[in-house]
Amino acid sequence: MCIAPIGAVIVTAFTLPMANRLGGDQKAWIMIAVGYAVIAMILLLICFLNCKEQENVEEESQDTEIPVGKSIGALFRNKYWLIVAGMFILWGVYFSLNGMMVSYYAQYVLGDNEQVTLLTLAEKIPLILSVLIAAPFVKKWGKRNVSMVGSLTFLVGAALMALYPQIFFT
Repeated sequence: MCIAPIGAVIVTAFTLPMANRLGGDQKAWIMIAVGYAVIAMILLLICFLNCKEQENVEEESQDTEIPVGKSIGALFRNKYWLIVAGMFILWGVYFSLNGMMVSYYAQYVLGDNEQVTLLTLAEKIPLILSVLIAAPFVKKWGKRNVSMVGSLTFLVGAALMALYPQIFFT
């Protein structure tokens, strides 16, 4: 949970400055995308080559095949799967919108698109720190309760920023 935000900070820290140094045009962005694709391919290849499969299969008494249609139907009747799927969809929308808004804010309000790095650090450092210090709270109150408090804190903070932007964005 800490490594992904660190990766996001690294990518954010290098992408816009690198694009600007390479000319800031479509060619620059293609070069960066190819560079990230090559890095991802190398890292995934390292992961693949270092993974060892450990089989511990118990033989089943009978081989039953469930039709795909029945499996998909059962999936969409599973309320917990629907909750998790909805959460991940909302999470993806949030991070997509947040990334666009940070870029827009840096470019058109602050006047320097390279300020995205600082804005991303301001968001990710508290996230990383909260993940690191969450373990004792989770142990004491449980994952669900800590998640609920974190979500409510986020919503209250977002509402305050929306209602009183002059306090936060001056």
